This record gives sequence, structure tokens and C-alpha cells, in this order.
Amino acid sequence: MVRALAQDARDVQHGADAVETAGRRVALVSRDAGLAGWVPAGWQAVPLSLDGGTASMEQRLGLADVVVVDARRTVCVELVRLLAERRTPVVVLTEQGASDVRERGYLDAGADAVLGVGATSRLVAARLDALVRASGRDSASDDAWVAGDLEISIERHEVRRAGVRVRLTRTEFDLISMLACRGGAVVRSRTLALQVWGGDSESAMHSVRVYVHRLREKLEATPQSPTLLVTEQDGYRLVGARPARASGGAMRVALAGADGLPEAAELRAQLQRDGVRCLDGEVAGLDSREVDAVIAFGGDALRFVRRAPGLETVPVIAVLAAWDETEAARALERGADDCTSMGAGARAVRARLDAAVRRAERGPATGGAVVRTGALVIDRAAGRVTLWGERVELTPREIEVLDVLAESAGRIVSHDELLSRVWGAGCRSEVHLVRMYVAYLRSKLEVEAGRPRYIVNEWGCGYRLALLPVRG
Repeated sequence: MVRALAQDARDVQHGADAVETAGRRVALVSRDAGLAGWVPAGWQAVPLSLDGGTASMEQRLGLADVVVVDARRTVCVELVRLLAERRTPVVVLTEQGASDVRERGYLDAGADAVLGVGATSRLVAARLDALVRASGRDSASDDAWVAGDLEISIERHEVRRAGVRVRLTRTEFDLISMLACRGGAVVRSRTLALQVWGGDSESAMHSVRVYVHRLREKLEATPQSPTLLVTEQDGYRLVGARPARASGGAMRVALAGADGLPEAAELRAQLQRDGVRCLDGEVAGLDSREVDAVIAFGGDALRFVRRAPGLETVPVIAVLAAWDETEAARALERGADDCTSMGAGARAVRARLDAAVRRAERGPATGGAVVRTGALVIDRAAGRVTLWGERVELTPREIEVLDVLAESAGRIVSHDELLSRVWGAGCRSEVHLVRMYVAYLRSKLEVEAGRPRYIVNEWGCGYRLALLPVRG
């Protein structure tokens, strides 16, 4: 049943027409047509029926700021795993009062949040806004990644194992880079074939298997029993892959407003037994290089953390004395990334910590209706591009090329994919077309076309729209 649901999701009929550009958009993956009424004011529903169809789901998901999966009547863990490959935040909607075990299961599968269908409109709006706010924060460059004893530098086109450089072919490097950039999530074999070999033929799928085997021979201590590059159903994942800025080893968590609270002391002890490193001392003076997340007890602690220099990009989990939807909405509106209560227990707090840190490590959401990087703003739905607030006049073909890069912002897009998606499958040998139009775009978007900051060349692989701190 789960596999059938996941297959249905891949073949969703995206229905009508262009979505208006005003407001934020939430994609509803549901068989309940009435669920659109659950969407709060200020958000536009993009319905995705699970009852069949032939058009790709990606075209509609690409316009969404948040994806909501309706799991009230069907177990959707596999579908959540598929959607978690994207950087768009995923919310799972359950019946009111769903068990903590079920909620943790969805968070472990890659969901960013779980909401009950009976939640108030204010809480829903605050939760969705918090996810978009968190997914759009400035983050470190995705040029360097780590996984176990591996260090992967996309900028230097280099992989090191335990500090020793590993010689890889261009294709091997492209494959391991794609897996690293997904932050430990499963990447389907078909996705790898399309991105690296430009198609999903049996030959391309066979190449995926061959090159995964080659990488294991070079990167695994025991290739026959891989622990880093592992097989997961219809794909692969690089276990523990995260941006190099992220902490190695245990998650580092600071507790704010915990003094004198017995419940906070108990939570600290339970988290430490679970392998979390709870930092001692004052939260003041810490920054994102020293702490991965903050747990804030009470409104005063939350306000302090959100105003503290150096902690602007650090995820914050607000813990209430007792669960109250109005207070939870207020905490989210004040800048918390998630909210729970002391009565929920350490395991619920840990699940939310994992989801928040995972979201922070994978960087800004991409593929949404509007992509922002540096002073560049790309409104994909409207086909409009601005730089420092000024509109940039682009030709239709230039817009198509930039849109494909924006859809995968921060990740490598191969020459083959650009050619097949912009010019058609019959033009895959015409690499000069890609180079020519990238040059046109750089002449209009870059201060120095010869030293590009936005459209970066990944030698031998393709191009990448770099994610830079938002300006302007």
C-alpha cells in the first residue's frame, strides 16, 4: 500500500495552469478536496490529488514554499522520505491526538513538522511561517561536506578519507557530490542517472550501480559491507553527510532559561544519556560555530536568544510549561523554529531537535516560487528576475536556463540536464549552447563575468547557482 501511494505521488496530475505569484503557496498532497479550507489566510493552496494522472508532481511542487502530506487515513512514511529529498519543508498532517510514536516516525523519515488537523488557524500559520523563515536563512556555503571520515570539497574537486586524498574520476566525483549535497537523504537511482548520465535508460541505471561499486572500493573500509554509501530500497544515501560547518560527533545544544527548573534539569540529563552534548554556562556569547541548537524555556529566554548576536541562524526549540496552542503560536511568531511542552518528554524534544538541525544543515529551500541569493531574486512563476531591486531584462531562453539552475539552487546541474530540459533530448551533444547562454547570463548578472559569484562552473560536471547571503 505504501509503495503504491509513493508511485501515485510520482504520477500526480498537476491540473490547471499557472499559479498566481502573490502570497505563499502550500502544496497539499491529499485525496481530500476539502483540505484547502485548512490552509490559513495569506497562503494559497496548490492541490495535488493522489488519485492518478500522468504529469510529473515536480512541476507543481516546484511552485510551493511548503509541502503538506495528509496522513490521516494512510501511512505515508515512504512518501515523506521521497519528498524529503527536496529542500522544500515537509509538514505531515495527522488526526488530532496522534500518538507520539507515530509523530516521531514521520520526523525521523525526514518531515520538518507534524500538525494535527484540529490545530487553530493561528498555530498553522505560525508553524508554516516558521518553516519558511528557517528554510530561507542564510547558511554556510555548500562547497564542503563531511560524512564519517570523508571530506568532500566541491570547490577544489577533491575527496579526502581520513585526511588522505582519494583519486576519483570526474564521474565518480560528480556522483559522490550529488549524494553529499542531499545531506544524508536517500537519492533515487533514477535521479542519479538523470543528473549524472542525462537519462534513465537501463544503460544509465547500470552505470549508477557500477560507479557506486567503484566508489565503495575506494571509500569504504569493507566495500562488501558498506557503512557510508548504503543502498536504500530504490536508491542510495551517504550516511551522515552534512555541510562541513556542522559539528562533528554529538549534537551541541544550549539550554536558555533553564535555571531553577527541575524539569529542565531532567530533560538535560535525558538528552545527555541520548548522546546530546548539553553545553554548560551562559548562552550569551555563543555563536553558530559553537552550538547546533538552543532549547528556550519561557518567552523571556526565547526573546533573548532570538536577539543574541551570533545566534541568528541557530535553530531554537521553545519548551512550554504546559501545552497551549495560543502560547505555541506566540512562540513560533516570536522566532522559534518548533515548539513543544515539558510534558512531551525528552524523546519528543530530541525528534524536534533532529528535524530543526537537519533543516538548518541542508541550507535554504530551493526550487520554490521565489529563489533569493545575494542581491539576485528569481521569481520563477512570473519569469521575473531582479538584481539589487532593479529588473534584469532576459530573453525567454535565458530565463529557461536560469530557471533550471534556480530549481536546483546550491546543487550541480549537469550539461546534459540543462540541454535536455531547455533544448530537448535531441540536443545533448550541443554543449556549446549551454556555455553560450551561461556567458550571456553572466554578462547581465555578474559584476565581473570572468569571476562569477552567482553561476558557478563545476569543472567537468556542470553549473551551480550559488546560494549567497541575501542582500538588498
